[in-house]
Amino acid sequence: MNTLISNYIVIVAISGVLNALLAILAYYKETDFAGVKSFIVISCTSAIYTFGFALELSSNSLEEISLWLKIEYLGMPFIAPSSLIMVLHFVGLERLITRGKVTALYTIPFITVLLVWTNEYHHLFYRSVYLRTNTPAPLVDIVMGPWYIVNGSFTFGCMLASTLLMLLQWNRMKRVYRR
Repeated sequence: MNTLISNYIVIVAISGVLNALLAILAYYKETDFAGVKSFIVISCTSAIYTFGFALELSSNSLEEISLWLKIEYLGMPFIAPSSLIMVLHFVGLERLITRGKVTALYTIPFITVLLVWTNEYHHLFYRSVYLRTNTPAPLVDIVMGPWYIVNGSFTFGCMLASTLLMLLQWNRMKRVYRR
């Protein structure tokens, strides 16, 4: 395997280990931050995604890469909505977090996981996945399906909402958190 890609795989895998360690640390550390559960979910799902990506990079065939893409999507879709929930806690807007809203917020990620795992039957997430030619290691190119765009829009919408909430609450934050 190419040394450059091997180095990249090691760096990605270390990132996955650090995410897993952050989740464990947050779970066992006592804190009064109400958003710690969301942080643990973010760390765990990031670790799943990151390990899946490292294993995708180390794969040698389209079948292996497709499997690891599916594993990545067990984590990736849940990161952005969990981040939004954590930011709501962070800026003091916990009152907006209700069971119904959380259920609604995680609906698109759950549908995404289902569609990724069954994509061969409907091609709603990826229209096609194929190996890129003339590369030192097997890499895939994808053609996006309609749900890929829905999931991407939802993810970026959560990230934008999180950023806007932080900016709007900037002056109300304690000085120590502004950094």
